[in-house]
Amino acid sequence: MWNKMKQTLKRILFIVSSLIIVALGCSCKGNGNENVNGGFDESSIVLNQPILTMNVGDTYQLELINATTNVVWESLKTGVAEISANGEVTAISPGEAQIKATANGITRTCYVIVQINLVSVPVFELKGMDKENGRYERNLMKGDSYDFTPTLVMGTETLEVEVSIASSNPDALAVVGNKVYALLETSDAYLTFSCVYNEKEYTVICYVTVEEVI
Repeated sequence: MWNKMKQTLKRILFIVSSLIIVALGCSCKGNGNENVNGGFDESSIVLNQPILTMNVGDTYQLELINATTNVVWESLKTGVAEISANGEVTAISPGEAQIKATANGITRTCYVIVQINLVSVPVFELKGMDKENGRYERNLMKGDSYDFTPTLVMGTETLEVEVSIASSNPDALAVVGNKVYALLETSDAYLTFSCVYNEKEYTVICYVTVEEVI
């Protein structure tokens, strides 16, 4: 009888000990962001972007990943980059700045580089023609016609604009659309191509010599 009771008690103690070990194992495992001592794992709290390169006027949303308390944001140089209460960075002027994010008693730093915007400037040109001595020139024979292609280009983009063409000597050079007709011999006529983009006028001139047919 006594031996049976001892065996039963041993089994109960064994089961209880096993349950305690399992429970301790689960509590140590945690949610993946805690260390074995039950504290928060500091290395799990990181910024989504520790280094930012921005142009003036750009914005970017920073996040402090795995933070469980409210994040306090601070810019150490607001003249270069500002930070909102919810972590949105705005590039103000060229330079370098540090953005501090604090939560759970931990501070992380984002290094921000703000550069000058590289803005393309529109260029008005006569497509397919090269300049000679710094200007466009075209020789035509009397009775010939030539289809000019004036183009406004910004970077690699061709802009859609309406172009007008004026002849300095309509009797010698007649303009119909983008096509020019050589009617009379001349050596001092020129064509003025013009267009307007963003309220700014662009102009280019092509000098034309009309020769008699021999």
